[in-house]
Amino acid sequence: MRVLVASDNPAKLAGTRRAVEEALPGTHEVRSARYPHPLPDMPRGKEVFAGARMRACWAEGQGADLGVGIESGLVRPPGASEEFLATVACVRGKGREGWGISAGFPFRFAGKPPDPTRGYVAHLTHGRLGRADLVYQAVLLAIFSWLLVEG
Repeated sequence: MRVLVASDNPAKLAGTRRAVEEALPGTHEVRSARYPHPLPDMPRGKEVFAGARMRACWAEGQGADLGVGIESGLVRPPGASEEFLATVACVRGKGREGWGISAGFPFRFAGKPPDPTRGYVAHLTHGRLGRADLVYQAVLLAIFSWLLVEG
């Protein structure tokens, strides 16, 4: 199976590789490609989900058997007084679509922007969780969601 991640971010590729290896045992080609369209640096709300889906659609359109779109941003659960930083994944292939979301962290604690190579999550958790960990969570759940959808 050819899997394409619509991003040139190394953490997105690493997290996706780990998720694919666990959810879809076997030999798979997992690669990444820079998504060619501009997206907000810190999407909010529906933009996070829309960005993940646009990326997945684009990746699938490049000939991948499974297109993977990943977007991190700020989401606010209904009734919550604050936004959470979370990673959303959308996977598309074989006429099906699956979704997953990572654990979230209250963004009010973020402070000034961290080193961009580490990301906010590593900064907030003192290195115990990194960007690739949240990508793994979101993509793993998206793949299982995708597997459960009847084609």
